[in-house]
Amino acid sequence: MNEEGLVSVVRVKQWHPTLDDAAVKAVKQWKFSPTLLNGKGVPFDTTISIIFDLDEHDSPNFIISGS
Repeated sequence: MNEEGLVSVVRVKQWHPTLDDAAVKAVKQWKFSPTLLNGKGVPFDTTISIIFDLDEHDSPNFIISGS
């Protein structure tokens, strides 16, 4: 995340060929509260897990690393 809490870089660590674009698109829309250091926003890295529940037999998990 950048100093304003916006997702600036997204990397898919585990993927599903038909759903990875949807996961990336969703995460890029999110805004987080800025992480503050001495009262100023600072960039930070995080890992976000997104679970698509397709049905009881096939539930791909996504792990997305953002900065």
